[in-house]
Amino acid sequence: MEDPARVIDPSTDPSLGATSPSGGVAVASDTFLLGDFIELGIAEQGSLGSQGISQGGASTPNAISVIFDTVGFAANTPAARSGDFFNPGSPVEGYVIGLKIAGGAQNFVQDRGSSSNQINAATVETSTGSTLSAETTATFSASSSSAVTFKQVISFDQDDSFFKTTVTIQNSGSVLLEDVRYMRTMDPDQDQETFGTFATQNDVLSQPSGNNVTAIAHAKGPTSQNSVNLISTDGSARASNFGFSNTDAFAASAFNTPVDRGGTQVDEAITLTLDFGDIAAGASVTKTFFTSFQNGTSSNSAANDMIVGTDNADSISTGDGNDTIFDLGGNDTVSAGDGNDTIIAGVGNDTYNGENGNDTLDYRNSNAITADFGSGNVTISGSAETDSFSNIEGITGSSSADSITGGSNAETLTGSGGADTLRGNGGADTFAYVLTSDGDVRTSNGTVGSNSGDTVADFVSGTDKISLSKAGFDFTTVSNGVNFEVINAGFDGTNSTLGEFSSSNPVLIYSKSDEALIYDDNGSSAGYTILLNHGNASASNDIVATDIVLV
Repeated sequence: MEDPARVIDPSTDPSLGATSPSGGVAVASDTFLLGDFIELGIAEQGSLGSQGISQGGASTPNAISVIFDTVGFAANTPAARSGDFFNPGSPVEGYVIGLKIAGGAQNFVQDRGSSSNQINAATVETSTGSTLSAETTATFSASSSSAVTFKQVISFDQDDSFFKTTVTIQNSGSVLLEDVRYMRTMDPDQDQETFGTFATQNDVLSQPSGNNVTAIAHAKGPTSQNSVNLISTDGSARASNFGFSNTDAFAASAFNTPVDRGGTQVDEAITLTLDFGDIAAGASVTKTFFTSFQNGTSSNSAANDMIVGTDNADSISTGDGNDTIFDLGGNDTVSAGDGNDTIIAGVGNDTYNGENGNDTLDYRNSNAITADFGSGNVTISGSAETDSFSNIEGITGSSSADSITGGSNAETLTGSGGADTLRGNGGADTFAYVLTSDGDVRTSNGTVGSNSGDTVADFVSGTDKISLSKAGFDFTTVSNGVNFEVINAGFDGTNSTLGEFSSSNPVLIYSKSDEALIYDDNGSSAGYTILLNHGNASASNDIVATDIVLV
C-alpha cells in the first residue's frame, strides 16, 4: 500500500499550500483529498470539481472532481479507473439550501459550473489520521432579520471507495426557519473522457415509502458501467432525476413529485433532497448522506465499498474491506467476503452469507421481521418472503415490532424502533440501541405501567451487554452513582436521586420494581424513554452499570 492517503507533499513543490499532518492539501481555493480508491477535488464553495489543476501525488495532472479506481490507484491499472465524473464539458455539481420565512421561499445556490457562491462559503482541509475531510462553512442572512450558519463536512477513510457528507444547519437568528432543505444536484459525465458521451442512464433505485427509509438517486455510464449513487437512509429524503442546473430546492420534481427516469439514457442531473424541517431560533439539525460509485454484482477490491444492487436477481460478491451492501429487489444471493460487513436487506427471497468477519444483516427497510439464528431464517410480516442467512453475527430489525432470537454464539441483537422481543438464547450477547427512539418514548411523567419498551427475555447480568451509541444517547461514560442508578421503586419520571438527573443531564435508571431500563435525557423536563423490560428476572440479573457499553 502506498503512503497513507497519498498525500500531496508541499515540501516537494513550493507552489503548494500547507499540508496537514494527516494528509490532504489546499491548493489556492481548492482542496484535494486523495485516497487509495477515490480522489476528490473540492472547490471553495464546497461543490465537487477543483477550479485549478491537481499537483503532485494525484493520478492526473488535470483538474479533479471525482475519480474512482476499483483496484486502487497504486496498482496503476488504467482499465480499473473511471473518467472524471463532473469536470468534463460545462461542470454542473453543487447544492442548494432552501428555506422559508413566514411562508416565503428562498434558495441559495452553490455551484461549481456557474461559480455561484450565494452564501459566501469557504472550504478548508480538516483531515486527521487516516480520515480525509474538508469542511465548508458559511453564515449568511435571508430576509426578516434571519441568520443561518451552515457547515458541510465531506469525509472518507483512505481505504474507502465512497464518501460521506454531513450537513449541519443552525438557526443563528431570531425568526423561525421553515421547511429547510438541502438539495445536492449533479450532472454526471463519467463516460465523456474515455467514450465521448455526456449521457448517463439515470434511475431512482429506492424511494422512502412505508417502512422503506432509503433514497437512492443513480446514474450509470452507458459504456463504462461506472456509477454514482446519492444515498440517504433518512426516511424524509427524496431522490430524483430531473433538470440540469437545478436552483430550486422546492421544485416539485425535487421533492413532492420526484422523477424516476427508470434507466433512460439522458444528459441531465440526479438529485438528493434532505428535509431539515422547521428550525427554531438557536437550534440546529444535522443530516448525513453518502456518495458511492458501485452498482452491480461484485467487487473484489480491498476497499471499504458501498455497493448498490438492482431489482433483478443479483449474485453479489464482495472482497476484502468493511463493505456496505444495499440489496434491493429480486431473489438475490449475497456473499460479503472478508471484513466487518453490513448487508441492508431488500425485497425478495434472498440468501445472505456474511463469510469472514463480524457481519450484520440490517432490515431497516422492511416490515416487521421474525429472525432466528438457530434456523438461519428471517420471515417478513405481510409478505411471502423468507430469507436465509449464514455467518452473520448481528441482526438489526425494522421500525415495527420484531422478534429476534439468537443462537448459542455471541450475537448482537438490535431491535430498532417498535416494541421488539429479543432473546439471546445462549452465548455472551449484546442488545444494542442506536437512538432513543429505539425504545418506548414517553412525553410526560408518570409510572411505567403497561409501557415496556423492548422485551429482553433472558438477559444475564455479567455475561450479556446493553450497547448504547454515544451519539444517540449523549454519553461519554456510564458510571454507577453518577449517571446510572438502581432503584427499588417504580420510576415515575421524577424519583431519581442522581446529581446528573437534577442537573438536567442524561441518566440511566434500572427500576427493580418495573424490571425496566430507563433513559431520561433531562430530569427537569417531562418524559423519559423505556429501553427494555426483562420481566421475572432474578435479582442476580438486575442490570447494573457494568452491563452497559458505549460505542
